[in-house]
Amino acid sequence: MPNGKPGHRPLADILVHRSRVFSRKIDSLIREIDALGGRSELLNQINWFSPPPLPELERQPRGFLDRLKQTKQE
Repeated sequence: MPNGKPGHRPLADILVHRSRVFSRKIDSLIREIDALGGRSELLNQINWFSPPPLPELERQPRGFLDRLKQTKQE
């Protein structure tokens, strides 16, 4: 069971502990999505304990971010 310390949950490591988990680019995308209110989409759309390869993992959050930005502009 996760105990809230670094290394137990990838999203918490990125968002709470500000650790580098995947890559600077991917971690930055994840933080930006969270700041725009997209945490639930991140939680529901990606298996963080068995993530896809990094190129695909970068594409997924980028798509989320693009949709969030478009929604905010409307």
